[in-house]
Amino acid sequence: MRFEIDAAGRARAVQVDRVSDHVFCVIVDGVAHDVDVRHTDLGLSLVFTADGRSLDAAVTSRPGGECLVQLPHVDVPVVVDGPRHARVRRAGASGAGEQRVTAPMPGRVARVLVQAGDEVAHRQGLVVI
Repeated sequence: MRFEIDAAGRARAVQVDRVSDHVFCVIVDGVAHDVDVRHTDLGLSLVFTADGRSLDAAVTSRPGGECLVQLPHVDVPVVVDGPRHARVRRAGASGAGEQRVTAPMPGRVARVLVQAGDEVAHRQGLVVI
């Protein structure tokens, strides 16, 4: 999955791919890191497999794609896919009538989950790409 994030006012391109059960390849601005991620009572435990560094993080979701990432000694405000969420806010996500839906990446439509004229809810699946 690809994300655009703004962490503490700094824009980043992030890609996350699952390698195995708990290990993910996280690419930040073109630099790859394999990270073993485990859920804890307070959030996430991250271990960088290359050098064994570990880090605990708590992530609190906020409206509009915003999160607060709490790390030891610092809290970092993060906006995930800010431009996409801004477009949704401008377009009015709860608007009535015909709405334009765009995919975040090119692909083929494998299955359509709704019929023309169906009423849909915010974040409801429409198609399988």
